[in-house]
Amino acid sequence: MDGALLALHAGLDAVLQLQDGIIRRDQAMAAGMSGSTVASNVYRMRWLRVLPRVYAVEVDPATPTSRIRATALWAGDDAVVTGTAAAWWWGLTDRAPSTVEVVVPPRRRMSTIEGIDVIRADLNDIEVDRHRRLPVTTTAATCLHLARRGEPDMLETALRNGLRAGDLREALEIGRGRPGQILARRSHERVRDNPWSAPESSLHRLFREAGIVGWRANPLVSLAVGARYPDVLFDEVMLIVEVDGHRYHRTPAQATADLERQNAFVDECYTILRFTPADIADSPDRVLALVERTIDRLRRAPAAAG
Repeated sequence: MDGALLALHAGLDAVLQLQDGIIRRDQAMAAGMSGSTVASNVYRMRWLRVLPRVYAVEVDPATPTSRIRATALWAGDDAVVTGTAAAWWWGLTDRAPSTVEVVVPPRRRMSTIEGIDVIRADLNDIEVDRHRRLPVTTTAATCLHLARRGEPDMLETALRNGLRAGDLREALEIGRGRPGQILARRSHERVRDNPWSAPESSLHRLFREAGIVGWRANPLVSLAVGARYPDVLFDEVMLIVEVDGHRYHRTPAQATADLERQNAFVDECYTILRFTPADIADSPDRVLALVERTIDRLRRAPAAAG
């Protein structure tokens, strides 16, 4: 909905609540406030100017939320936030963006403002979504945009958060011919087996290069205690390989959850191997040898028992 039309129907307080305390001048006036009252609020510092004709009301204008929201309002109702700002907005990264990238129609003329990167381009409708009432590129389009620019693409985190492989493939094909598409295809190839972290990506690459097959990454496994998603599962021999990265295994609560998760698998006759990112990076031959020996032992186990 057009920002001013939203204000006309919803009112000033509702717009401020929906937009995290950020409002554009035309919205305030559509909600019934006069231009002189807007100017008075700014002069008395009741409203803080974030960008031209965009103000923060009883919120910190320097927070990432305020900066991103203000940029989108300043750029217009047809603007779409992308890049690291969109990644932050989706929760793919904790690092606040130093620059807010926003896509506007190609013919739009915009002034240059520090901290804002205006991209004039046409986006396909399926590349655009709304999250917390903000137009942003989808998680797939966001990650591939970052990949094309040679920046960390956060695809593993997006997959962990529910990005579907089909949506990622579709977004990749829509970007055919765009600058940096080769980099985007490399990123897509890196995560083709559904890794949920960078260390898992490294393990997958290690398995592929060694020709180890018969495994699935992060499949749903139904246990008595509920659904679980092992990092790598060899179905034939009920072998699970887990990668203990720092991001998801560093707190006491996470360590306790890991133990409970492992016990639930072992209780249902799964074998588990655990490796750290350092193991994979520094001792790949040892990792591969242990995995292959374990698979061989588990394959021979039924015959030995017979």
